[in-house]
Amino acid sequence: PVRPSLAQRTNSEDLSFRPQFGNRASPMRGAGAADRGAAGAAGRPGSRLSTTDENSVSSTTTRQPPPPTRPGAAADSSSSARVSDASSAGGADPGRPPLPPSGAAAGSTGGAGMSISDIIAAAKSYDSALKGKAQELAAMLLKVRPAEEEEDVVLEQLLAASPSTPVGLVALLKEGLDTRGVDVEKRLAGLQPFLEQQISAADKSLIAMADLSQALLGMVGILPDLVEDVPKAPLLVAGVIGHFINTGHLTFGVLELVKAVKEAGADDGKAGGGEDGEEEEELDPPLIDSEKAGPMVLIVINAIKVN
Repeated sequence: PVRPSLAQRTNSEDLSFRPQFGNRASPMRGAGAADRGAAGAAGRPGSRLSTTDENSVSSTTTRQPPPPTRPGAAADSSSSARVSDASSAGGADPGRPPLPPSGAAAGSTGGAGMSISDIIAAAKSYDSALKGKAQELAAMLLKVRPAEEEEDVVLEQLLAASPSTPVGLVALLKEGLDTRGVDVEKRLAGLQPFLEQQISAADKSLIAMADLSQALLGMVGILPDLVEDVPKAPLLVAGVIGHFINTGHLTFGVLELVKAVKEAGADDGKAGGGEDGEEEEELDPPLIDSEKAGPMVLIVINAIKVN
């Protein structure tokens, strides 16, 4: 006999062999499935989720955590902003060192491209400002005048008053030869250590090797004018040239010196026409005619030491 409790037919749609978890997802499907299921349930009409549950699901699905910030990103962005501002304003990159000045802004050597003949012409006649600074520095270096300022400061003032660095150095050598209170043989020798220190300095040097080389060649060019007041001037200048050639601080050698000695005062030694239109015999250059050229070259050669 059929039991009454089993007489009623059960609909097939009510039968299910899957475990029922209510609104919760199966533990085998993980949290992602729960989120998706909850989100789907919230979107279906007639869902049994409460308003609080819907807000919780909505905030869970839409609100994402911000991406992690890379260390130094803020510094990079601020640096990029500064570079962008500098570029838009026409300025340079603040992270780079400033470019060195060029042209006239780089220094006071406005006549840096002067030729030897121009240097000689300028050294024969210069203004009182340059002469005063040359006398002041020479007296300080030769210890015949108390130093009121640093030697480098006076040198900088001297070069600022000169049309070029070589002309300023010629003025210093020329006024040094005329300094009283010191034996004539020691006048240029007393300036020599200071000049060598300047061109040997690794930084903050006001004198380059080329400047000293042009100055000494220019000094040779004005020797014919100095011989009358200082007869030993050619030999003293040759001693300084020989010393700096030996130490490797000049850009010329003995051959260039011989040429400069021969050309010194050569234009002044050219003769004009005679009474009958005949050309007079051309005179020897002053240093050769005064027999100073040979001893000068010998002094330079003897100063060069062969290792």
